[in-house]
Amino acid sequence: MNKVIFHNLSIPYAQPLIGMYDFDKNGIFYAVPGDIVVTRSKVSKAYLDFLESCGYDFGNVTFVSSDEGLENTCNSPFENNTFINQIKRNINNPNAYTFDSFIFSKLESELVNQLGLVSIVNAEQFQKFSTKSFFRTTAKELKIRIPRGFEVVTTVYDAFVKICYLFLTGFKRVVSKYDHGSAGIGTKIYHLRSFLSELNILENYFKSDSLLGFHDSEMRSFVIEGWYDNVVYSPSVQFFIGAEGEVSVVSIHNQVFYDNKITYRGCYSKQAIPSVVAEKLVEQGTKFTHHLSALGHRGHLGFNSIVLTNGDLLWVELNPRKVMSSYVYQMSKIIYQSDSADVYYQSLQVSKEKWVGKEIDEILVELSNVLFSKDRKSGVIPFNYGLLHREGTLSVAVFSTMEADTDKMIKYVESL
Repeated sequence: MNKVIFHNLSIPYAQPLIGMYDFDKNGIFYAVPGDIVVTRSKVSKAYLDFLESCGYDFGNVTFVSSDEGLENTCNSPFENNTFINQIKRNINNPNAYTFDSFIFSKLESELVNQLGLVSIVNAEQFQKFSTKSFFRTTAKELKIRIPRGFEVVTTVYDAFVKICYLFLTGFKRVVSKYDHGSAGIGTKIYHLRSFLSELNILENYFKSDSLLGFHDSEMRSFVIEGWYDNVVYSPSVQFFIGAEGEVSVVSIHNQVFYDNKITYRGCYSKQAIPSVVAEKLVEQGTKFTHHLSALGHRGHLGFNSIVLTNGDLLWVELNPRKVMSSYVYQMSKIIYQSDSADVYYQSLQVSKEKWVGKEIDEILVELSNVLFSKDRKSGVIPFNYGLLHREGTLSVAVFSTMEADTDKMIKYVESL
């Protein structure tokens, strides 16, 4: 079936940056002829032309964007009847399309019903499976190793006791994570030497009216975990559960984080992870995913993990949705028309003050000598550029059949 693709960032940030919700343009990487791609604003023609030169075929893809400005909130497209009617006018036979999203929240579920589309995902799924406490509880049931810690922590006193316990049992740092947090927001690290003098920070963290960037509409619940400093790899593995509950592995990556070791910055292709680790990821991840399938989960999901210097593999998080690494993997499939082990790629978020105020067309010119070329079978694809104009920030994905080339191209972009 063809798809109606709308990759809205359905995360209710309290104070979203201007351009943050243009994240939906990443949906184009899943488009094939016959699909409909929905975005808040138009995708640059120069950018689409570049992607077609890389191997994408947009000749029979319909692009739908709002004729009027939408508010910078996660739910504004779903509340704009004019925009919804625009989408409807481009769907001749709703039953011939399945809905493709980044997250399938209640917002997406309501839109599917309004448009009459097909979806294998149910409305309650994201809320049911997305909390960090659910992940820890389920991993324990399945005897899958996770960081030492606690789930469903709901009071400041309980958090204080559990943080102190983890300090007393050998951890020098402890992390608390908001159950409904995402992208590292709602996460706080406490240090052994300063914890007792910063108790007010713990109390403010638990009682904040707007929890570190999110609209706090849910009951407050947290997980508390020991922080591991001896991490050598941060692997992630993505799965897909089909309509009948069948499980398949999609991709494996090694994640790259900013210096805080919390915020995702990019990824490496699967060759960056030792084969023995990749085999464990697939084996244990398949076990976990079959369990989720039996509970009713359908569609994409991803797991994050860490590997310690002693070789221990600890599972850290479940994302019941697509993840940022999914886009880079999808690009590699399209531009190389294969899932070959000989394809190397990296992605990295890059910020430059000189890029503030620029559009993606200008970046394509600046990167012209390293942009991906089908003839060379290597190069750079800039993407996720919603924050480019306001913050000078975008992500780059680099591809090659030689690992050393991807390192060189990443360093070149960083040096500009």
